[in-house]
Amino acid sequence: MIAGRSIIHHPGRAAERARRLLAQGVVELWPDASHALNGEFPERVAARVLDFVDRLDADDALHGRH
Repeated sequence: MIAGRSIIHHPGRAAERARRLLAQGVVELWPDASHALNGEFPERVAARVLDFVDRLDADDALHGRH
């Protein structure tokens, strides 16, 4: 999750770099979020993290990993 309104980094470049370096990762650019996106959108952040973990668990189960 990358904040689109962050003054700490350039959001577009950060997202592109993350996509290049994290081939297996999920990269989302949140245009309306500042650098404090976890405080601004706590429910959305929690839902995305839980969804990500559920997908990892499902993939592990599919491949017989524990």
